[in-house]
This record gives sequence, structure tokens and C-alpha cells, in this order.
Amino acid sequence: MTSNKKYFIIYTDSPLGDFLRSRKIERNEMEIAVIKTGGKQYKVSEGTVLKVEKLNSKDKIEFNDILNGKKVSAEIIGEGKSEKVRVLKFHSKKRYKRVKGHRQGYTEIKITGIK
Repeated sequence: MTSNKKYFIIYTDSPLGDFLRSRKIERNEMEIAVIKTGGKQYKVSEGTVLKVEKLNSKDKIEFNDILNGKKVSAEIIGEGKSEKVRVLKFHSKKRYKRVKGHRQGYTEIKITGIK
């Protein structure tokens, strides 16, 4: 019986090993926050770009971190509409068919800081 697990050996004195170790250290030092907007929660770090439910603000936004109570600041990059969702109502054998479309608005934000 064979297993589908794959193992990689990275030698510590190779340049690739040094690179991966440095990336792991950077990832552990990165600040992470959880923000809530539009009824959803997002895990963010500085520099993260998100599409969230449409916001009325024009320039900069501040969110509260749910876990640690930190302030998360963000700037608005743009606004738009997502892809169309088609809603179909159909009754068989009754010649009844109704099709509606809906495009949900969103705001694209970039996280600028966590304090």
C-alpha cells in the first residue's frame, strides 16, 4: 500500500534553505488581525487587498480588531460590481419561468496599518 504523502528534503547549507527559513521568520513576525465588515470576518495583515461589501466612506477607514482590540486602518482603492448572479423561478408543466439578475456592489480596500 502506497501513501500519497510527498516529502521534501531541504539542506540547511543551500541557498534555498536560507531563503525558506527567512520567509518563515518573516511570516511569524507579521501582525495579523481579524476585522468584521458587511457581516463577514476577514483575516488581514498589512498590505492585504480585499473586496468587501459596499462601504459609504470615500477615503480612509478604520476597523476594530475582533481578537486583540487593535485599530486597523485601510484606504479605499476602488468600487465596482461583482459578476451577475441569475435567479430562476420555474414551474414545470405550467409555462411559468421568471429570470432575474443581480450584481452585488463591493468596495476594494488595502490595509495600511495595524496598531
